[in-house]
Order: sequence, then C-alpha cells, then structure tokens
Amino acid sequence: MTRLVLKTLNFPGLILLTAAALAVQSALFSPWPLRYLQPDAVAILCIWCAFRRNFTEGGILTLISGEMAEIHSSATQGVHLMGYMLVYVSVRAADRLFVLRTLKSYVIVSILAIFGLKLFNMLVGNMLGMPANPTKFALPLAMLRSIVQGGLGFWIYRWLEKLDHFTYRSAEAGRADDDELLLDGDAF
Repeated sequence: MTRLVLKTLNFPGLILLTAAALAVQSALFSPWPLRYLQPDAVAILCIWCAFRRNFTEGGILTLISGEMAEIHSSATQGVHLMGYMLVYVSVRAADRLFVLRTLKSYVIVSILAIFGLKLFNMLVGNMLGMPANPTKFALPLAMLRSIVQGGLGFWIYRWLEKLDHFTYRSAEAGRADDDELLLDGDAF
C-alpha cells in the first residue's frame, strides 16, 4: 500500500519541486552578476522526463512545468513552452537513437540541449523583432549557461534518481522490493 501511495505521489511531487525551484531561481538569481548564471530547473526536469518517463507522462510533466515557467517569465506567450517541448522531443529522440544511460551522458546531453534551447530562444527573439546587436553577446552567455546547467544537472540528476528510488519509480527499487518479498516467504 505504501509503495502504491509513494508511486502515485511522484508526479505531484515533481510538480511541487519544479514550482519551488522556479521560485528559488527567480528570487536568488535576479541581481545583475548572478543573472548570467541562472539555472533552468524546468529544462533539467524536461531532460529527466525524456530519459526516465514514458512519452505521455513525460510530455504532460513537460507541458505543466513549461506553463509554470511561462507564468514566471516576461517572454512572449508560448516561447518557453515551445522550447521545452522541443528539448523534450529531441532528447527523447536522441535517447532512442543512441544508448544514453550513464550520468556522464545525461550531463553531456544537458549541455547540448540547453545550448540548443538558448539558440532557439535567440532565433525566436530575432523573428519577433529583437535587435540583432544583443545576439552576438548572447552566444557566449548561452555557452556559459549551458555549462552551468551541465554542472548543476550532475547533482540534480542524482537527487531525482534518489527521489525515483524512494517513490518506487525506478526499476531498481521495484526489483529490490520484489526480492525482499521473495526472501520473506515460507521457504525461509
């Protein structure tokens, strides 16, 4: 019974963690020098969902967290949502084409996906009439932000793995629990 309740609470728990991460990142990283190192918790969650969730659940989590990011930003409506869905679908496709199952590959994919997300945001900004001058300065900042995201993702992916293990969402947790039940049988 506890296993079922914890497994059910994983989805709303991820939504609440995303809301808390958005609040922290928008409050702590708003001053001038820290603005350039602002993490993107929603992008990390989208990448995690692409790797560890089925298509429907991961897509719904990405849509909900992308909408929460839309609410916290002053960008044009739909820009963040399109970007996060693009990240989700492209990482999911890369996971299907290549075998990406280690923490190191997650971090490398995070760096590339976040850099692609920043390029997508610059492209949409230019299509919406943003001046071209800031984009030449934004490219080095996009590289810096993607490297920061990769370093942050190294820790966040470990925490998300522990959360999945605690809430029985990972396959290893389910097998360990099933093995315990087998050892507690009448044969012993």
